[in-house]
Parts: sequence; structure tokens; C-alpha cells
Amino acid sequence: MLYKKSQIYIVHHIKYIILYIFKLYNITMVNIEKISIMNPWWSKGKNFWYADIDISTFNDKQTFIEFERLNAFYKKLKPNNIFLIKGPRRVGKTLLLKLLIKRLLDEGLPPLNIFYFSFDSMITKKELYNMLKDFLIRPTQNQKYILLDEVQSVDGWEEIVKILYDSGMLTSSVVVVTGSISHLLKSEMLPGRGVEGNTVFLRPLSFRDFVIGLISDVKSHYGVNRVNKILGYEFSDQEMENLYTYLEGNSINLEENLKDIYKKMQEIMPYSIPILKLFDIYLNTGGYPISINDYLYHSYYRNKEEDTFGISNFIYEEIYNYAKQDAAIIGGNSKGDPNKASRIIEGVINKVGMAISYSSIAKKASMNTSTVINYFDRLQNSFVFSLIYGINKSFIDMEKRKIYFSDILMHYACGAASSGTSGYTYTINMLNSSSVGTIVEELVLSNLIKTKEKDPMRTYEKFIKFYNDNGEIDFLYKTDRGNYIGIEVKYKNSVQSSKIKKIKGISDYLILSKDILEPIDNGFIIPVSLFLLLLKKSEYDL
Repeated sequence: MLYKKSQIYIVHHIKYIILYIFKLYNITMVNIEKISIMNPWWSKGKNFWYADIDISTFNDKQTFIEFERLNAFYKKLKPNNIFLIKGPRRVGKTLLLKLLIKRLLDEGLPPLNIFYFSFDSMITKKELYNMLKDFLIRPTQNQKYILLDEVQSVDGWEEIVKILYDSGMLTSSVVVVTGSISHLLKSEMLPGRGVEGNTVFLRPLSFRDFVIGLISDVKSHYGVNRVNKILGYEFSDQEMENLYTYLEGNSINLEENLKDIYKKMQEIMPYSIPILKLFDIYLNTGGYPISINDYLYHSYYRNKEEDTFGISNFIYEEIYNYAKQDAAIIGGNSKGDPNKASRIIEGVINKVGMAISYSSIAKKASMNTSTVINYFDRLQNSFVFSLIYGINKSFIDMEKRKIYFSDILMHYACGAASSGTSGYTYTINMLNSSSVGTIVEELVLSNLIKTKEKDPMRTYEKFIKFYNDNGEIDFLYKTDRGNYIGIEVKYKNSVQSSKIKKIKGISDYLILSKDILEPIDNGFIIPVSLFLLLLKKSEYDL
């Protein structure tokens, strides 16, 4: 009882402090309680993180791996610039902002120089303008940080930022805007206002980042025995150190000679057993940090007599609900229908990796074709789907397209909702069936997308295609030189290279196998786990 009373006293005390600050600086009062709750460092200083739900969850015992992604972004930050972070829900955008706040405070920035607002709490354009203007007019000797989280919920947010930028009020400020709907965070919305080249993606982790993050945290905090218990493999300290050192100094990109890529595969092949075991975990979890940590926690602490293995079902439910809800948002107004988004999702569950037409989906979903096209765009823009387009033997774009989920966890979440099973049951069923090849193919695409996408000029649809003309090749990857590399996923114990489709005009091929490493005519067969482990991502993908 005394604890509850002290909590009430603290809340009221914070509100009085914030009211005093607002009166002191003549700030327009826009829902003081809401703002004070979202900016606890104003009263608590750098100790705010003890009570912050995002950071306290991050520091919880169930968080096995931290997956540090702040450093790369932090180096980009500079005043009089606006930075856009795009990525799906639950991938860690809010946590990234909170960790940024913690770092700024640790480095001595005054707490009142940081303003954070989450637009999951709806406000109007006028309220947004008043909040930001009043924050910016406070006199200070240091630069300020304005952090606007999930801003797609406010229609016209960019107009307010434009006004403040054009008035010169952002000269000494860093503005960071996050959102889970891609087309509502385009740099063209703020032309000439310090945003060009400042758009980055925060997507689910690549396999390379997953492995490096796991080994790094094991080395730093836990010791090798903890990961050995999860893997069922006797990793030695030296073996882990050697693998980590190699990964730090070596990577591949598809702009280099395939012979050099094959050489690196040979160098890392001695570690193939633990890498395959790590890949099995990644196949279960996808790239979401929350699902990875939940899986690792249950794997480590599970009681074999109890059904505690896998991933908590609420994670799948959250991912699915956000997927259909975000697809219904247009500029802050819920003009769309989550149920229609759900029907589109159900219509493609069994068509992943196949060439499809909008009319066939329309028929299955009982909608007209224009509505289906509209919702496909929504689902792609909200990071639920990834669509790639076909080209024919003359390298001309075709009407055909293939659809994949943006991450395999998204696939599992949507598939479980459509089938009425639990998320982990659906996952196990997929991985233990012939569908595992489709899952791996989907995984390859999600990792390829991260390699060189730069919004808005180089979206992944421009450098990843598929061949569909008298045969099919899973992916055609267009290099900066203008030539294509044929990439075929054959997640099998044996691969017959003679059955791989060859196209006139394409001389380089990579066949991604389960565990085969050998040269073939015009290319190489390499294990998909080794390929993804070494595949380097773009600087624009955090």
C-alpha cells in the first residue's frame, strides 16, 4: 500500500515539475501529462532508464542478445538534418530511439534538450506544431534532439516539419522520424530540407547480424557454455573466437568476382556444423530480435517435461495484428479496412514464391481487382510483403510478379492466423514439410534486399527480379555494372547442376544448397547458410 502511495506521489511530483518547466519557458500546454510520461528524463535525468518500459525490457533476463544497431546510426547524426527510419512494427525502432536518448544523456546533453513523442498516441497537426515550436524556442547552448516515433499516425506531419525547417528553427537541432509505412516517410516529402541521403531502414536482422550479435554477446557476457546448451554443439572458446575474428574481417557482396566469393566459402567451411545449427535457429525465429530472444530463452530454460519450447504465441499475434492494421492507415486516417488486408494475406499464404496475378487473388478474396492492387500496395508499403517482378528472355519487365513475406516470422504469424493454429505449431509444420524450400527462398530474398537498397532511387525492385520465360530462375540480381547474376535456391541434400536453367546473356550463377560446396559451369553451388552469413548489408540498412 505504501509503495502504491509513493508511486502516486512521484507521478504528481513529476507533473508539477513539468508544469513549472512549461511556465518557466512560456510553453503552450498540450496534454502535459502525456508529454511528461513520454519524456521521463526531464525529471529523472539519465536514470530514466530504470523506469522506462522499453529499456527495462531490453535489459531483462530474457534478452539474451542485445543486437547493437545504434552505433552505425549515431555516426550519421548532425544538426539541421532530418533523418527517417523506416521499418516494420516490433523490429526495434522505439528501442533504438530510447538507447539514443540514454547515450546522449550519458555524454552530458541536458535532459531538457531531448524531446520524444510517440504518435501511437493520436494528436492533431496543430498540437504537433505547438509542441515542437514551444520546445524549440527554449534558450539553450547545446543542440537539441527531436525524436518523432511512428509518425504515420498523424496526417500531414511533414508540413509541420517543413514550416519549422524553413523558419530556421531547426538549425541547431537533429530531427529523427520513424515510421512503419514506407510511402508516408519519403524524402521527396521534405525536398531540400536536410533529409537527402538520411533515410535508413531498420528491418529484421540478417543472418549475418544474428550470428555476429549472438557470438559477440556470448563472448562479452555469458560464456560459451550458454550457447552450447542451446545449440547442442560443443563450441570451444577458441573456435568461437576464430569464427568471430573471421567474420569481423571478411564479407561478400555480389559486385565482386564469384571466384572470390567461392574462396571465402572454402575458408569458412570448417565452421559449417555450428553455422548450420545457428541457421536452424534462424529458420525458427526469423530476424525479429523479440522472437530470437524469446526462442533462446525458452531453449535455455526449458524443462523437457513441459511444453515450453519455441516462441510465445503473443509475439505472432502482435506481428499479425500490426500487419493488417498498418495496411489500413493512409496518412493518419484509418480509411482502409483491416479485414480486407487480412483477406489479401489469406489469399497469398499458399502462393508465396509463385508468379501470381492480381485477378486470381481478387477471385479468391472475393474483391474487385482494383481493391486488391490497392491493398497489395498498402501491404508492401507497411513491410508485410516483398514483391519482385519478372523479366523475359529479352530482359524486358513482364506483368508477372512473385510475392514473399518481408520476413519469415511475418509469414509464420500470418499463416498461423489464417490457419487457426498457434504460431510455433505452424512454424514447425512448415519447416518439416516440402514448404521448407519456400521458406529458405523467402529468407534469401529478405537478406538480398538489405544489400544495396537506397531510398528513393534504388529500391530493391530495381535490382532484384526473377526470370519467367520458358522456365524460371528464382532471382536475378542486377549488379552495378548492369549484368545479372542468376540465383537459384535448392535447399536439398543433392543438387543436379544439369537441371539448373541457363539463360542466354547471363554468365554467372549461384546455386544455394543445403550443404553442398562445389564449382559448376558458369558458377558455384554453395550452402545457403554460408552465403547468408557472409553477405554484407548496405550502410543504409541498420
